[in-house]
Amino acid sequence: MEGYQEVNEINLIDLMFYCLKRWRWIVVCMIFFAVIAGIYKYQATITENQVKKEEQSRQSVTKSVEGEAVPEPIVFEDPVSSAVSFAAVGMIGGAGLVCLICCMSFIMSGKLQSENNFQEKFGMPLLGGIRKNKPNF
Repeated sequence: MEGYQEVNEINLIDLMFYCLKRWRWIVVCMIFFAVIAGIYKYQATITENQVKKEEQSRQSVTKSVEGEAVPEPIVFEDPVSSAVSFAAVGMIGGAGLVCLICCMSFIMSGKLQSENNFQEKFGMPLLGGIRKNKPNF
């Protein structure tokens, strides 16, 4: 089993902060996916309504020829309400996708995330650590 490397633990708090540091990307992708999903559903609903309208006109023509005067009512969908619901789903999907990509980049990166048990894992002593100064206000 040479070359086997022990699986390191992932600190979920560090992972969360890593993702939250990229909040701009999350917001941009949320908006992008919301717009794309909304436009897609709006266009699809308009197309469905046009098909229903053509079917209704064909039914009215055939029924008037046959002598029946009562055509069946066809209900048209509101394209705006369905587009808004798809936009909300697109926002959630976009945020989830970007968070997933951020999590994968955090996990797959070769950076040392924690100095806990460094000597046991790598067989050498830790010489030092770099810390961020917190301003005192």
